[in-house]
Amino acid sequence: MAWVDFRSFLREDSWEAENELWEELYKECGWMIKRGREFASSEPGWFCVILTSQNFVDEDQMCAPFEELKKRLGQWKEQRAAAGGN
Repeated sequence: MAWVDFRSFLREDSWEAENELWEELYKECGWMIKRGREFASSEPGWFCVILTSQNFVDEDQMCAPFEELKKRLGQWKEQRAAAGGN
């Protein structure tokens, strides 16, 4: 399990914005990560990534989902900025 800081991807500092990002990640990327609020995080934007038991052939295969997530988050942030968000 690892905590990740996605605060910079929130449209605002709120639990509602955290939920929006969580929904986007699930719908667009298929990522089922846990919202920080579910783990009693004191501020929105922290998420918990839990790696399941899976046999990876090599490091590239293990990193691929994280690279895709990084790409999607960047695209999502750009789209939000183009639409007039933060």
